[in-house]
Amino acid sequence: MSKSTLSSKLLTLPNWITFGRIVCVPFVVATLLMNKPLYALIFFVVAAISDALDGFIARYTKTRSKLGAYLDPLADKLLFLGTFLTLGYLNIIPVWLIVLSIYRDLTIVLGIGVLKYYRVSVEIKPLFISKINTFIQSIVVVAFLVMQAFSLQNSIILMGAYVLVYINTLTLLISGVGYIRQGLQRLEGYGLVYFFAGAFICLFILMMNYMIADGVVLWQTFHRALCPSSYRI
Repeated sequence: MSKSTLSSKLLTLPNWITFGRIVCVPFVVATLLMNKPLYALIFFVVAAISDALDGFIARYTKTRSKLGAYLDPLADKLLFLGTFLTLGYLNIIPVWLIVLSIYRDLTIVLGIGVLKYYRVSVEIKPLFISKINTFIQSIVVVAFLVMQAFSLQNSIILMGAYVLVYINTLTLLISGVGYIRQGLQRLEGYGLVYFFAGAFICLFILMMNYMIADGVVLWQTFHRALCPSSYRI
């Protein structure tokens, strides 16, 4: 295969769009740290739109590639990891959501590593629930960025944002269990896979304590805003 042919297969329009999404990541992080949430919101929305755009173009123009199959999820992970960690560092979103998100991704990566180690074929193909999870995560990030950009700190708005957080937690759990189930089916009888499955569930149970604590505080804040007379002394 000539260099020009190889280059044309690698440097397709969808792959360029995916590269552009990766380039957006440091701009999202930097603008958040500079207390410019509106600019961070713009960069994130552009990156999120590119996620849908590159896949559509790849299917429509029949320019799917192995590079794109690996690059697309990598770009997604970098975008959400960078944004989530920064929002957590700034105390904008709950830390337990970040921990669950990162741990789910680590479980998937380690699971793929185990499959490769045992020479089991691995197809990089996201589950449908995983796509829903990515969509919900995008909405969560956009919701909190909008709140920061336009100083929307109303209790009801905050309650709505946290409802999205708990929905995201549910999709994280379901997608994580879905990937673990796939791994168990392909590596039935190998204890290491069961270890990862058990560890994922145990961490989720541990994080439930923080979720419930946050939920109680949030409900008290919400109830105080709706029924202030109940709290008068």
